[in-house]
Amino acid sequence: MILGLNATDMTLLSLTLVLSILTFSGSRTTVLEGSVHLVVFLVYIVLIFSP
Repeated sequence: MILGLNATDMTLLSLTLVLSILTFSGSRTTVLEGSVHLVVFLVYIVLIFSP
């Protein structure tokens, strides 16, 4: 499948999908899982604005 993403974006997308599967497969969501999602989101925001 070709999404038109560079390697960094594809890595972040894969990481987000794996984290989502791990988060939603369990019965409860922990603070650690939520924190990891926030860190991935912040990395994505930083990479948007970096040259």
